[in-house]
Amino acid sequence: MHYLNLVFLFCLFLGCAHESDKPRSQSMTEVLADAYEYGFPLVLMDVTRENATNVARPDSRKIRAPINQFAHAGRFPDHSFKDVVRVNVDTMYSTAWLDLSKEPMILEVPDTKNRYYILPILDGWTNIFSSPGKRTTGTRKSKFAIVGPNWSGDLPIEVKVIKSPTNMAWIVGRTEARGKKDAQTVVAKIQKGMKLYPLSAYGKTYHAPAGKVDKRLTSKDSPVEQVFKMSTEEYFNRLNKLMLENPPPMADAPAIERFAKYGIAPGVKFTTQVVNPRELRKYEEIPGAVREKFEKEIQAVAFPKDGWVMLKNLGSYDTDYAKRALVAYAGLGASLDLDIVYPTALIDGHGDPLNGSNRYVLHFDKNELPPVKAFWSLTVYGKDGYVVKNALNRYAIGNRSNLKYNRDGSLDIYIQNISPGKNMESNWLPIPAGDFSITARLYWPKPEEIKNWRMPPILKSTARPSISAAEVDRKKSSPAQRM
Repeated sequence: MHYLNLVFLFCLFLGCAHESDKPRSQSMTEVLADAYEYGFPLVLMDVTRENATNVARPDSRKIRAPINQFAHAGRFPDHSFKDVVRVNVDTMYSTAWLDLSKEPMILEVPDTKNRYYILPILDGWTNIFSSPGKRTTGTRKSKFAIVGPNWSGDLPIEVKVIKSPTNMAWIVGRTEARGKKDAQTVVAKIQKGMKLYPLSAYGKTYHAPAGKVDKRLTSKDSPVEQVFKMSTEEYFNRLNKLMLENPPPMADAPAIERFAKYGIAPGVKFTTQVVNPRELRKYEEIPGAVREKFEKEIQAVAFPKDGWVMLKNLGSYDTDYAKRALVAYAGLGASLDLDIVYPTALIDGHGDPLNGSNRYVLHFDKNELPPVKAFWSLTVYGKDGYVVKNALNRYAIGNRSNLKYNRDGSLDIYIQNISPGKNMESNWLPIPAGDFSITARLYWPKPEEIKNWRMPPILKSTARPSISAAEVDRKKSSPAQRM
């Protein structure tokens, strides 16, 4: 799959087209390809929901639960976790898929005693419409009512209203964990205090029902693979059905008007009869063509100097349907920039692909450490976007790790396939033998400082002395380099 999931946000460099940028005259196949891309996040969300809720009771290992119930991670995800690409491995997940079509769901959060947590909530189109947590609502005990788009009624006065634009919603919660023991004790207690139940059960004793297991859902393919294996007709009919309960935003009216000419609209029955026989072959190839487009955009990414792509403007897409689809394809569930920033590197500071045959050092000067209000981490992923098994079972490293700083306050992270030596293993981030990428996570970045900050370059250890990002800039702008 090449680097299918490794940089979800080349749009930062290539630019993604908004609806207003589309050409006025398009063939039928081109319009349907746009419709496919437009609907991709919604269809992928539904397939992911279908897989993640197809259990009788919550499963803490696979982080799955019946609809309208929390699945709390009982341990950090490891190399065996394949449900979500580029999974976060330095907080404990608490996720829940919501069906708001019948009534609101009440969300209770315990007092976390100043511990960092976020509970971003995505609508069916993958836009984050609310993000309860330490940054926005504090850490004291809170109650929220998550309300669907068509519901009206009264709510208890002590409950804060969160209006969802769609009846399908996804809570992707993360709670700071300070090691394995802390995760199994303190975080587990916080997770137990997170409650989710229907409004009709407010003030009553509530026992969540067992989930309904559909034995027909036997595919071992990832949700992305399942979507692309659908026939074009099956895909469009699923999209049309989903749009009834998950209405497109008002801003999407021009796009829906354009697609409706060919049978793509909420509740409409799509048939191949609308397809011009001369374009039938191109119509049938739309899924593959869209996927090829995604992969070409990934391969065409304009790598920045120093190797790091600063992933920004995620979690809220307006009418930028191409970017929205691309992010869903490459990393479903991305958070708002205000909550997390995701610098990602596929190449080192001299432009060479990251590969486990090399040894690397990431050197932070004292004044180059990530500017965050919460914490930061680094995670390695294989070329398929999943974490890779290693001897230490260490999948992330950061300022909450037992790092050893240099005498001048600077920091070296050793990125290599074999141990750098016992005395340096505290700062070792293991990598696979082949191609890999690194994603940094900066939790609650400081808004003013993050604007002009960037990660220092990853350099082959034999190519170092310690070198800062500013020094790399000077080297790259020297006359010798320009030649």
